[in-house]
Amino acid sequence: MAGNVRFVPSGAALVAFVVGDVDDLTSRSIGRTLIDQAGDGSCRGLVIDLRSVTFLGSNGLSMLLDVRRTLMERHLEIHLLCEPNAMPMRVLQITRLEEVFPVHLALRDALAALDELPA
Repeated sequence: MAGNVRFVPSGAALVAFVVGDVDDLTSRSIGRTLIDQAGDGSCRGLVIDLRSVTFLGSNGLSMLLDVRRTLMERHLEIHLLCEPNAMPMRVLQITRLEEVFPVHLALRDALAALDELPA
């Protein structure tokens, strides 16, 4: 459910901390919440923190791609934050989505990348 996401503004970015499973039961509401919160015009980019995600299924991957497409249409950047050996990072690597999304290992690096974007 959308309760799996907590938002914290940080400079030009909005950080979304996602917790638990991102699967067929949760991905739709998480995706809607991410788009609604980031797409309201108050930020230049979204960092999705996947470090507390315990499962990232195919519906979760589709949701991330949908969120990326929607936010890019609104001229917003999307960056992911993952632990290097955690399941979400392995799924991104297996599917080669780490080539589609900017993936960071530290929150400060993701925020710095968004701060470097032209206004």
